[in-house]
Amino acid sequence: MTSISATAAKRRLRGYLWKLERLNRDLNDLLQAIPAPTKEEIDAMLRRQAPMTLEAWLVGALRQSLFYLAEVEEILTVALAKTKRELRKERESFSLDLMRFLRQEVEDRRRPAGEGDAANGDKAP
Repeated sequence: MTSISATAAKRRLRGYLWKLERLNRDLNDLLQAIPAPTKEEIDAMLRRQAPMTLEAWLVGALRQSLFYLAEVEEILTVALAKTKRELRKERESFSLDLMRFLRQEVEDRRRPAGEGDAANGDKAP
């Protein structure tokens, strides 16, 4: 992969963020179109007195997907809002989570191709 500048990366990220916002709207529309089970039906499914319905599974999966999608949108929105000046000021409060992901990415890039990809949950031997 070729290197690009941070400015070019931010431009691309803005495009991806727009696509994520569109996906969020589309998934919300789909979620609202699927009939959700009642509280009593959910309780019966949890007690295994009734089988899990496909509708219930889809509603739960979509709701969970929307939660994580919102997390991604928030992270990218904050990243796109940062300027070099803000980063210099915030150097001391660099997020530990962000640092962990940064270190993992650096390690993954050093690893020869085919030895696993931590970003996808694979561990190198």
